[in-house]
Amino acid sequence: MNQQSYKSRLGELGRSRISAMASVGLAIAVLAVSMLVWAPWASAGVDLHGIGFNKGCAGPTSIGDAYTCTLSVTNSPLNDTAGDTLTFDSIVDVVHANPANVSSGNIIGSLTVAALVGGATCDVSGAATGAGATGNNNCTLPTNSSVTFQPFTFYTVDGNDPDPLTDTATLTWADTCPSGSPNCPVGDQTSSTGSQSPLQTLTPTPTDTPT
Repeated sequence: MNQQSYKSRLGELGRSRISAMASVGLAIAVLAVSMLVWAPWASAGVDLHGIGFNKGCAGPTSIGDAYTCTLSVTNSPLNDTAGDTLTFDSIVDVVHANPANVSSGNIIGSLTVAALVGGATCDVSGAATGAGATGNNNCTLPTNSSVTFQPFTFYTVDGNDPDPLTDTATLTWADTCPSGSPNCPVGDQTSSTGSQSPLQTLTPTPTDTPT
């Protein structure tokens, strides 16, 4: 290889390295922007606080049958980035019936625990209970935990109800703030969710008329 070819080869290698470094730099920049988009608290340097509250109602529901729903409550790092322990002591369900809404009042004492995950506990008068327990007056959720309740009903579908029949459940919860985060919410907080069920009217089965 003559000297000119050698110098040309070195130039090509140099340009390749610069191009590769530019590509890596661009990839890092894109990743950084993506992190800011998906995790804005990372750049802001603040903790986010919240709780996961989920509900689903069975359906379709026939006129005259129970309106039945399942509830779960979750403490996830996606909801509370500080990793705090959360508690709740009230769930109120409101069915948007006709001619007026029907409220369950606080049903936490009537719910039956289906599953406790990740160290979650529910208790009756200070005594911790497990799956299958009822009469609970509060539940405690460390980070990465959840409680799911068995299907519950307090309302019977009426022929005048709107189709679909909808409802709204409201959870009252609190952040105990063991993290010491300076921006923990103070006192009772509320979170709401809802569901619905299509209604169906059973058609009577025709019977033969004696002749």
